[in-house]
Amino acid sequence: MKLSQPVPDLLTGAPFTVTEALQQGVSRRRLLSSPLFRPVCRGIHVAAGEPDSAELRLAAVSLLVPAGVVLSGTTAAWVHGVDVRRHPAELIEVTDTRGSRPMARGVLVARRAALAPDDVLDLGAVLVTTVARTAFDLARRDLAEGVVAVDALWRRGLITPEELVEYALGRRQLRGLRQVPRVAELADRGAQSPMESRLRMVLVIFAGLPRPETQLEVPDGFGGLLATLDMGYRSQEVGVEFDGAVHDEQRNRVRDLRRHNRLRGARWNVLRYSGHDVRVRRHVIKREVREALGLDC
Repeated sequence: MKLSQPVPDLLTGAPFTVTEALQQGVSRRRLLSSPLFRPVCRGIHVAAGEPDSAELRLAAVSLLVPAGVVLSGTTAAWVHGVDVRRHPAELIEVTDTRGSRPMARGVLVARRAALAPDDVLDLGAVLVTTVARTAFDLARRDLAEGVVAVDALWRRGLITPEELVEYALGRRQLRGLRQVPRVAELADRGAQSPMESRLRMVLVIFAGLPRPETQLEVPDGFGGLLATLDMGYRSQEVGVEFDGAVHDEQRNRVRDLRRHNRLRGARWNVLRYSGHDVRVRRHVIKREVREALGLDC
């Protein structure tokens, strides 16, 4: 299938499986490499022009999830409108309350757990854990990723740290409960993206630094605003920013360079990091930020 060829009619307007793509003459290789398609979740794709929506997400997971299991974890957060998955191809998370694991087929990761009736929402096509249960499960699983999830859910107005702690108080028998208050304490709705949250957790958890101020406004000295930084330390005039793919666009790159020069002229030291830095160069982030703050490494 050449790029100039239109997307087959049966592959437009709704998500589809790899098998359905093969039946329409679209090879697996082309499906993964062509700009005509994009992954929605593990094993499911959609025509690139189809906008993301709650309806699209539900339609996608309903193609894969067996009846009677409940979407949970990062998949539940995604269905609720908060995407904290590290990649669209992550395994779909489900909780099986039936006492047996569903057939994974390479796309599902199943956990066994008892869920109270008020922990589950019936969305028609699928069952999903409530926002509170989703936040609780993610908060007790991993400290940093729990903060990432609560940041995003809080920013969307779906839950507050106080509501999370209140929910946890009624689940004292569940594993990982002690970590939930710490997640709530570290949560910050100022994070604009999951990767900003992950960068902040590198500073706080891995580097042992104080919590940075998020959406830090730098005045221009004339009553105006010079810049708003992702995070930073005002008293030391040190900023820390996450550079995502959007910063690679030509217009944004020029704007960022001019902004960086203005901040430098105002004697602000702004350190910028990529997703690769956050994933595998945390020691570099730790050293550089501590040096900028005048701390021992």
